[in-house]
This record gives sequence, structure tokens and C-alpha cells, in this order.
Amino acid sequence: MHLQQAVFTSSSRGPIRGYHIVGKSQGIDESLEQTLFRWSPSQMSSNDPANWTINCYPASQEYTAVSRTVLGGPEYSSRGGIQVVTIIALLDQHQFSVYRNNAMLVAQSALALGWFRFPMDLDQQELATMELPDAPFIAEPSLQSVAKRQGESKAGEEHAAAPSSAVHTDEDSAQRVLAEQAADMVEQGKRVAIIGQQNPRRVAELLISNLSIDSRSRFSFTTGLPLASHRPFQAQFLQHADALTRRAMQAEGFHLL
Repeated sequence: MHLQQAVFTSSSRGPIRGYHIVGKSQGIDESLEQTLFRWSPSQMSSNDPANWTINCYPASQEYTAVSRTVLGGPEYSSRGGIQVVTIIALLDQHQFSVYRNNAMLVAQSALALGWFRFPMDLDQQELATMELPDAPFIAEPSLQSVAKRQGESKAGEEHAAAPSSAVHTDEDSAQRVLAEQAADMVEQGKRVAIIGQQNPRRVAELLISNLSIDSRSRFSFTTGLPLASHRPFQAQFLQHADALTRRAMQAEGFHLL
């Protein structure tokens, strides 16, 4: 399947300077571009290149955006920061449903095929569409609560299931309990902030696998972008949060976990 894609970053070339959509495929109109601009970041929570993020949000009634945000080189501007680069894929309702409305499956597939890597040419304004398989080739985590919530039989699952005798580490078991707790709150329409997890992408993967297929289609999250009121994610992951940040998140309606 072919997905529309865009790249958001800081650039000194062309008629626009600063952070903007520097490249996009032909199917992205002005309205979509404005939405992608609003949700895309110009800062990261950390200057550690290992702390790249996966993000998901509704780009329109038709499209869901799944993106990866990474650090680049030094910014061209005088503020002395590090360039932040976001690669964005847009999936229509059918395309997203093929991936079980699971943004982490989309991101993992795009990464495995090289689409979500740092762009070699940030000056390319016209981008080709992103091509992903017509079915996911990566399995979801198998959780008892998934079948229970979706009313599906484990024997009828199309994705691979972990053996019932699988042994989990204490950390993995704790992540699974936390993900199930967060998923219950998301199903109730609550906003959740998961703080202190060293592997937020893994917890996000487990959380989504605990959600019903229908809830996934509306679920928005980031595995590490800083809090911003113009990016109203339903779930926010932060490895660290001081008292001021925690108060700000509570003021935005987040339940802290």
C-alpha cells in the first residue's frame, strides 16, 4: 500500500525559514499540511539521540498520522540548538485498519523497511509515497486482556501468540501491568501520562495491544515529545518529569502513572 508522507524540520533554504514542512508527497493538501505543522515538534525532551519518539494523532477525519521524531545535526539558527526532524506517514481509514489500527505496528514496519530513517536529503520538496506491505509482518504482543476486551478467541487470533509458559522478567511483568492499567483509563476516555519508564516505546506497544480495535482508531500518543497544549495527545510518555512538569500535566487533565 502507498501512504502519503511528509518531513518536518528546520531549514534555511527556500522561501520559508525555521521549522516547517520541508518535503511532502503530492496527496497532502494545504489543510493537512497545517495540521501536520501544528502537531510536529521543534524541541525534544532530551538531547540523547537514543530517545527518538513515535507519535500518533488524527490528521483529519480521513487520515491518521504516525510519525517518528529524531535528532539531527546543529540548527542553522543562532539559538545553538539541535535540529529536530519528524518523518510523517498518513494512513487513511482502510490502510490503518489493515494494521489493526495499531500505530506501533505501522511504525515498526516503516522502520524495518527504511522509511522512518533520517532523510538523506532534507532539500527534497517533492517526496514519493511511502510503501508498506498490504498486511503487517510484525506480530502484536499477546495479552490475555486483548482477547477479553475485543471478545475474540485466542485460537482465532491472526497474529502470533506467545506460549502460555513464557517467562517474563520482573520489568516486563511490571510494564504489562502498567500498560493494562493505562489501557483501562484510555478506554474510559481519560488522558494518561506514564512517567519514569526507560523503554516507553515498549510500554506504548503493550498499551495499544490492550485496547479494543475501535479505541485504537481514536487513540493519540507520543512516546517522548515534551508537553504542549497544541498537541493534545491522549497518552504522553516521559522518562523524567520534575514537579513543575507534573503539575502542568495535571492541569492539562492527565492522570499520572
